[in-house]
Amino acid sequence: MLAPSLQRRTPSQTGACSRVIMHARSPKPTTPAGSPKNKRRMRAGRKRPIFNGRQIAVRVNPKTNKPVRYKMHVMPGDTVQVMKGKDKGKVTEVLRIFPKWNKILCLGVNYCIKHVRPMREDEVGQRVQVEAPMHSSWVMHYDEEEEVAGLLGVRFKKKALKDGSEVVKKVRYNKSTGNEIPVRAPSRWVPVLDRVEDED
Repeated sequence: MLAPSLQRRTPSQTGACSRVIMHARSPKPTTPAGSPKNKRRMRAGRKRPIFNGRQIAVRVNPKTNKPVRYKMHVMPGDTVQVMKGKDKGKVTEVLRIFPKWNKILCLGVNYCIKHVRPMREDEVGQRVQVEAPMHSSWVMHYDEEEEVAGLLGVRFKKKALKDGSEVVKKVRYNKSTGNEIPVRAPSRWVPVLDRVEDED
């Protein structure tokens, strides 16, 4: 029988799949980051950003030594529908994207619990509920008019200028409906307890 330090542990025992963030300093959503002290990271090695099908560190180009960015099919402010996970079927809005991790932060889905430590003597620690980043492949573009989710399509349109010349402009559209995807500014993140639901 192997020693306790050499026995193989499951992700639940190592805390890799835990949805609780301990000893946080800010009640706001956190960015995805790897943990060098995690045993999965040590077994993977410093030069292996992907281990067991999961990205545990930022990929780096060996020639330029710069982070490799994924091509994101969504932008901040897009309306999307969750197609996988515990919040499957919910329609939400993209607040922020993380191209280095291929993850996005959406409003009102994929909640996790953060243990916020007190920063001053007169403060008290608290447990807050915040959104956690999730993989970008979990969502699809959602057309609010047709109420249908679809893939992203790109087409080029000619736009006439005032001086009479034409400029080719790239436009995103929903392949299921053919409607263009509007470009909007993302909403401002508000703590869960301070949110007020719209009364119909």
